[in-house]
Amino acid sequence: ITGGTVTATGVGWKSGAGIGGGGGGSGENITITGGTVTATGGDGAAGIGGGGSDSGKNITITGGTVTATGGGGAAGIGGGRQGGSGENITITG
Repeated sequence: ITGGTVTATGVGWKSGAGIGGGGGGSGENITITGGTVTATGGDGAAGIGGGGSDSGKNITITGGTVTATGGGGAAGIGGGRQGGSGENITITG
């Protein structure tokens, strides 16, 4: 994401991340460099990163305004609730 306004929401139980992996899938190689981003994970999924039970890897945020909320106990940025890890996450600017 390089600019503009993005609102992304995952829905349902063990569903997908707002931005990243689908239900039970990993979210990898995500880059945000600007804009206004609001990401909300479905139940158990990260706002930005992994779906309900998977990891979020290689996430880079270098600018913009980012609001990320995990669903049902998951990370805002990183992995899903049930064993999902957050790896190689870089936030600057």
